[in-house]
Amino acid sequence: MMSNLVLVSGDFCSGSTLLFTLFRKTDEYYCLYEPLHPKLKGYLIRPPPVYEHHFFVEDYFAEYKGFNKVKALFNPDWAHKGLWMTREDEGDDLYRYLSYLIGSAFGRRSKVLLKFNRMTFRLDWLRARFPQAKIVHIFRDKKAEWNSIVKRMQQWFGREDVGQANVNFNHFDLAFWCEDLKAQFPQLDARNSSTGYERFCKLWELSLAAHRRHADISIDYADLTHDFEATCKRLFDAVGCCANFATLKPLVIPPERQKPLSKQRNRLGWYERLIIGHEAAAGMHALGYSKSVIPSDASRESSFSPSIPQVPRENRIMNDTGQKKGAVVAPVSWAVISGGASGLGLAIAKELRHDCHLLLIDSDAPGLADCQQDLAGGGHRIEVVVGDVSHPETWVRARACLEGAVPHWLVQCAGIAVMGSTAETPIDHWRKALEVNFLGLVLGCQTFAADMARLGKGHIVHIASLAAVAAVPTYGPDAASKAAVVAMTETLYNEIGDRVTVTVVCPSYFRSKLADRMVAQTEIERNGLERMISGSSRSADDLAPAIIRAARRGDLYFFPPGQDRAFWRLKRLMPVRTLRLVRENFQSMLR
Repeated sequence: MMSNLVLVSGDFCSGSTLLFTLFRKTDEYYCLYEPLHPKLKGYLIRPPPVYEHHFFVEDYFAEYKGFNKVKALFNPDWAHKGLWMTREDEGDDLYRYLSYLIGSAFGRRSKVLLKFNRMTFRLDWLRARFPQAKIVHIFRDKKAEWNSIVKRMQQWFGREDVGQANVNFNHFDLAFWCEDLKAQFPQLDARNSSTGYERFCKLWELSLAAHRRHADISIDYADLTHDFEATCKRLFDAVGCCANFATLKPLVIPPERQKPLSKQRNRLGWYERLIIGHEAAAGMHALGYSKSVIPSDASRESSFSPSIPQVPRENRIMNDTGQKKGAVVAPVSWAVISGGASGLGLAIAKELRHDCHLLLIDSDAPGLADCQQDLAGGGHRIEVVVGDVSHPETWVRARACLEGAVPHWLVQCAGIAVMGSTAETPIDHWRKALEVNFLGLVLGCQTFAADMARLGKGHIVHIASLAAVAAVPTYGPDAASKAAVVAMTETLYNEIGDRVTVTVVCPSYFRSKLADRMVAQTEIERNGLERMISGSSRSADDLAPAIIRAARRGDLYFFPPGQDRAFWRLKRLMPVRTLRLVRENFQSMLR
């Protein structure tokens, strides 16, 4: 019986769905699509729409109907964890699950096919468990495969730049695969590549080698689409398929004859998740949704979105918890807080610890360890990531810590004070200020904002500074980086502010450890900043509750009451006169 088992394996966007469709249309094989798809259980409740270049597919998962034990046996973590397996590894749960699928399928038809995109580096294990099965590998030219991935993302995002130049480009889980596999293949470490394409090429080469080592036959997508008869005959001969392959030729449409992808964006939001980046993070299992919370008349979601009903735009109004009215309630909340080891980040963590699990990010390892101990005991998890927020790998590790959950709060407090005059401050100091104070926040948004916007709930809070509008002399790098935060937050508000709250906080100095992370040119600058911080009547603990209330109200701007808010209003009313007052006050301080 097992000699009639065919296992199709290939990369994402390699043509594996075309092979699946061909075998499905022979009516010889009982075909199961993507058994390791992280959202499989959700799709068995409500099937996803068909991707427009998956021709002649009506329902990817129709054959799973009646496979009632899938819910109990399936583990969505198989999609993105433990990707490397050898014949010596046990993998009892995975073997039990696949055996159930294969055995149930053979009960319905004498020939069975399973189509995988997530079995590449487990083929040695798979071959040992099912030695009589025929493994069919399909591959595509690396450049064509890369272009297909990027174009697909551009369609979902509705824009040209989808981060494809970044070494941590994570669509279709590319970065997460590399992170999971780098222990076996050090060349996949992000530090060993300079672009997303370079890293992809390394993974592509390794995938091709692994498949050719274990597959019974390798099929080039270009051959399948341009020399169909010869290629299909070779394929069917290898697996023992008796179908008339000539009748299947109309199902094959070469890429040059395919219509361009439509430019319509995903109905669930322009900024569709690092999705394909980490499908499991949006999956039904990871979010804890069940059939009971999904109305039968819910509109269909994108094929890469979890089964969450679409909420009409007119009903997307914040309630006092920050969730859009009419949205499905998620069972577990996370707060991701950068700069969480001290100051305002720690104060906000204290306020949220009774409502959420906490993920604290900071470069201060001892400080994070102390916080983890001090905040424990509230019934929620406290996770920490030690790293520089301006480094993408810090955010990759942060995302992995959430184990697929989507944060309810993204609070970005990490920052440094860089002092110095515009004309005399070294360019490296300017660059450091922008990398930590501004680009670190951008990376945080690129990691989590997509999920939050798509789910239509949550709060994004960026800590800027009154320096962003005050233009105090010798505060050039600090002022510029904080002003960039304000502008970026305003832009983010216009992009996703109808789905989540977006708030920028601009306080003047308060008692904190900011001076410990200061970069200054002169002792005068350093001493001046230390005096302003130590002399402030406010602490981070005073500000944190007000910031949380402002975010829950949906305020775009939060200038703390008192002098900060008065200055902001004066600046808006009389901008030039206010700048002159700042200059005169600064000069008087120097006398």
